[in-house]
Order: sequence, then structure tokens, then C-alpha cells
Amino acid sequence: MIPHQVKQGEDLISIALKYRIPDWESIYNHGANKRLKEMRPDPMHIFPGDIIYIPDTEPMKFNLATDQSHTLKLELPKLKFKIVLLDIEKKPIANCKYELEFKGKKIESTTDGNGTV
Repeated sequence: MIPHQVKQGEDLISIALKYRIPDWESIYNHGANKRLKEMRPDPMHIFPGDIIYIPDTEPMKFNLATDQSHTLKLELPKLKFKIVLLDIEKKPIANCKYELEFKGKKIESTTDGNGTV
């Protein structure tokens, strides 16, 4: 098990990627991180200086024929996120037109009453 001190700008997703762990929840839910979970009940709100214990991982083993070609596919969990637009007073920006572009795909819409995109 490896102790990791959270640095500015890191989150559980980026830490999991750094240690090549496909699922950030396996880090957060590991027994060694019980104290962290009590301090930070929202896993997306960890802070610089927090100590997170990275569980040991076992390499995957496969028995495959050496004289053939094989394709292995790793499916990572999908990430969901929510965007809420707030003004300078941290009040929702409701009914505001927006344009979102990701990977060449554009979405044009309006925020809801809570400022959610």
C-alpha cells in the first residue's frame, strides 16, 4: 500500500490514473482510507495535504496461445459530471443560453432554473 499526499489540482480520478487504477472508487472505498472517508464524505472534495492510501494491485494474468493474435479490451467506468453556472454571488444563472463543444460535437441549450447545464 502506498501513501499519497494530495497536491493542488488533484482529484481521485487523476490520482487513480496516475497509479494505473481503472476505478477511483476502489481507492476511496479501501479500508485504509476509512479516516479520509469520514473527513471527506464527498469523494470529489479532497484537498491538498490529504493522505490517500493507494491499494496494491495485482497484475492481470492471461493464458493465451503464443502462435495466435489476441485482442484484449479494458472497459473503464464512465464518468458523469454536472455543470452548474453560478454568478459572482454564487446564485444559479437560470435560463441562460449556452453552447458546449466537446470532441467536435456542439450542444446548444439553456440552463434550467438551478443553473444546470
